[in-house]
Amino acid sequence: ILVNIGNLSIDGIAKQVEMLAKGQPKLIALDALLNASSRNPSSDSLLAKAMSKVPNFILATRLEGYDEKRQIFTEELLPAPVFRTVAQLSYANIISEGEDNLITCRSFAPFSALHNSQNQVLLKESITSKIASIAWPKAYEKLKERNKTAELINFTNSEQSWFVIDVEQALSGQFNISLKDKVILMGYLGGYIGSPSWEDKFYTPLNPIYAGKASPDMFGLVIHANCLKMIKEANYLNQMPQWLAIILSTLLLMLILRVFWKVQFHYGHLYDIITKLSQLFLAIIIVYLMVIIFHLTGYKIDILLLLTGILLSSDALEIYLGLLKLRQSAIRRFFKKNKVSTSS
Repeated sequence: ILVNIGNLSIDGIAKQVEMLAKGQPKLIALDALLNASSRNPSSDSLLAKAMSKVPNFILATRLEGYDEKRQIFTEELLPAPVFRTVAQLSYANIISEGEDNLITCRSFAPFSALHNSQNQVLLKESITSKIASIAWPKAYEKLKERNKTAELINFTNSEQSWFVIDVEQALSGQFNISLKDKVILMGYLGGYIGSPSWEDKFYTPLNPIYAGKASPDMFGLVIHANCLKMIKEANYLNQMPQWLAIILSTLLLMLILRVFWKVQFHYGHLYDIITKLSQLFLAIIIVYLMVIIFHLTGYKIDILLLLTGILLSSDALEIYLGLLKLRQSAIRRFFKKNKVSTSS
């Protein structure tokens, strides 16, 4: 169940948590960084007290200072000390691409390494991994067994597909659903449900507009929900390793070039027609097959290199044959010139 905290103050979030705790949920996870340097102690104490009424309360942290060479983070932004004794902490980072308001999300890191200030390397869990470890231990073990530094997110649900409790509903306790033993995600879903907002919002593969002037389509909280659904159902996406994709693409391109070579020598006058139609046909068939494979098995294959090679293959072969002819002509002229010089 998703709960919108909107633009509430700490006091407002505390009241929401208190109302939700009455429903006896299995756990509540709050995707908000409560680490501001200047805080109101009385408000913080109020929220910490509300958190303590939930058997399993998870609070977000943020990992920073990523070292790409060592694939390790060097800093973790923690909540204020008052919250650390009543909540379990897990990072809410997701893997994103782009800048400013043009950020795309396709994957997340279930586990990450942190080199802390005590010179220790710790394995940290994402907020979704932590939730899974409490709510669905068997699914969590399967996630660990996959041993992946990054998981492609199997996006299946938009915001409208979840049961969402808006700001005022959570404050008043007026929502028509039982919370007993439920997993509750609290976070920002706009000032109110349906309000236009780009804050904490990302582009995802579920964006209804895939070209042109599209707007970000999914809040971070909904992305976490999709990650959780994927983990719970073990409905993972798998991707062919880059090295294997390169090898297979190279072998297929060698075969295609071999066929085009024979076409050039046996049907030279029809070369352009045959090769161009073949390129178009092969590109359509390969894209179609990859889409079908992904749809049926969730297995993703990177075909960019193969498609690029196919579309350039006939022209590349013509350039190669042209250079070969120039080389042969240069060799013949060289020997002819040397022969004339020797004779004289």
